[in-house]
Amino acid sequence: MKTLYFLLLSVICFQTHAQYSLGAQACADGRRKMDLQGNRNARPAYPGDPKFDVSYYGLDLKITSNPNFISGNVAITFSALENISEVNLDLKNNFLIDSITGSKRKLVFTHVAGKINVKLSGLLAVGKSESIKIFYRGVPPVDQNGGFFFETHGSKRESVISSLSEPYGAPDWWPCKDDPADKAESADIILTMPAFYTPVSNGKLLSKTVNVDGTQTFFWRHQYPISHYLISIAASNYSEINNWFKYSETDSMPVNNYLYPEILGNANAINAIKNTPDMLRIFSEKYGLYPFINEKYGHAMFNFGGGMEHQTVSSMGGFTNGLVAHELAHQWYGDKVTCKTWQDIWVNEGFATYSEAIYYENAVSRDAYNQVMAQYMDQAKSAKGSIYVQNIDSIDEIFDFFRTYAKGATVLHMLRGITGDETFFSIMEEYANGEYAYSAAGIDDFQKVAEKVSGTSLDYFFKEWLYGN
Repeated sequence: MKTLYFLLLSVICFQTHAQYSLGAQACADGRRKMDLQGNRNARPAYPGDPKFDVSYYGLDLKITSNPNFISGNVAITFSALENISEVNLDLKNNFLIDSITGSKRKLVFTHVAGKINVKLSGLLAVGKSESIKIFYRGVPPVDQNGGFFFETHGSKRESVISSLSEPYGAPDWWPCKDDPADKAESADIILTMPAFYTPVSNGKLLSKTVNVDGTQTFFWRHQYPISHYLISIAASNYSEINNWFKYSETDSMPVNNYLYPEILGNANAINAIKNTPDMLRIFSEKYGLYPFINEKYGHAMFNFGGGMEHQTVSSMGGFTNGLVAHELAHQWYGDKVTCKTWQDIWVNEGFATYSEAIYYENAVSRDAYNQVMAQYMDQAKSAKGSIYVQNIDSIDEIFDFFRTYAKGATVLHMLRGITGDETFFSIMEEYANGEYAYSAAGIDDFQKVAEKVSGTSLDYFFKEWLYGN
């Protein structure tokens, strides 16, 4: 039966052979390159401490590139999921922790092997909340799986500073609970840097302050639930191209693009950037209104070989229509609904990859959709192992292009064929806007939604294509 499905869909898709710019390969290659630069077997403890639930992160950081250095504090508000007298957080030991405070008093802590153990001032009963603030400083590690980067761009080798925390890199630059399923309800990111930089982060820019020492402070506030690995920074001497997504007769949302000056002469890149509002329209029609409509969407350039779907502002190494569509689609699938474990990465990457085809179908033609899926189906033939990731110790395994991206997109293409268009898009919209909206979900959760909406048992399909080889 599995072979029959694949052969039938191959006949449908391989009627045409034109090439469209696709984004998934660049994303997968970049993440796997990160793994090659580090230790494949080195992974921070995961998931984070399960005894508490984070409700707020507040990062207030000063960052310099000469020398490379981060200093500042991170405020964390959390509630107890059981009676607790201590909590464990994640931060690499490259950093020195000067102090940790709670309720205006210093707390006792240890910092060993990337774990901060914080003794609370007393017993915190289940359901009760506490806030602590961690003061720290140091230089992020440069030999791990990627988290924070001091680099340069262009012929003038001008500075760019950026983060890419997925999957295990957030503790490379700030103390957090390292678990994608635990979303903070909101986050503040306050960044103080030399005036050369425009530091970009999640949410709305509330203020920009010029300081007496020649630095500038940018205050970004994000008021939607966010997983720790989607909190980001990208900073350089950006040029800005800004436009709008008009989502009703009277309402618009800013689409802000922070670009290296040298990219302004790249006509293809600028065209892809200018297509973003149309992509927002298409995905809003198919999946429900853009999830962070009260804030913004946009792009900020960094030196990664693909893109990264940081919430409300994707970090981009370049621009093609496929890559821009891929990272934008993640705002629904990956950001609004986040994979609850890295084994479930399909609900992030498979969905964003398939959304590239959805964009071309609606912006160009059904024939364009068929051509895109023909490319991904051909690549999916090289997939080995189950889409459900067996070894999350390896970033190579999590972000395997043939399996997670190409085969992942092909499985959604087949599900659409089985359920029909109307039911399929109802499934996609319900998954993004129903029980798991602004939360975390896995493959099993998506199956439940698909079965509920379709009124059909799909156990045979998921066992064969998601969990089988």
